[in-house]
Amino acid sequence: TISKDTTMPNNNDSITFLSDDKSVLLIRSFNDDGDRWRKLSLFQTGNKSFYTIKTTLNLFTNEPIIVNIAEGVFDVISIYKHFDDGNSAYIATLGSDYISAIEYAIAKGFIGSNINIRIYIDSDVNEKYIKNQLKKYKWIVGSISIYKNIIGKDVGVSIDKIKLIEYKI
Repeated sequence: TISKDTTMPNNNDSITFLSDDKSVLLIRSFNDDGDRWRKLSLFQTGNKSFYTIKTTLNLFTNEPIIVNIAEGVFDVISIYKHFDDGNSAYIATLGSDYISAIEYAIAKGFIGSNINIRIYIDSDVNEKYIKNQLKKYKWIVGSISIYKNIIGKDVGVSIDKIKLIEYKI
């Protein structure tokens, strides 16, 4: 919850995003005077907050639908900009809780053999551990793949700094 002492960000030195459930402001500061990211809770919710790029999809289509999941807002924006396949959804976990993001997608109706889940992990995440966690969701969707940028920390960068390796589940 925002208190009276909370200073709202200045648009000259930061950019602000609103979580999907509108409960959290995600503030990315461009100053080097501390934390680059801040989360301001607007109200308490029992749900995990995600950032999504709004899109309209027909969940009843037979055409492939790709659910892209990554840790951060800039990662998801980069995926949208560089790897958009048209019929796609984009979810930022605002951390590394990929399982919650898959469960969120399933709760929104992304189930079936035409659903392809692509998880973009940061370079410091153990893909073998994530693969083991994801096996139980394999029967709910058509495919699950993990992508890791092998020339940078994550995918939230320009396309020339991205080279992906894929791990299929």
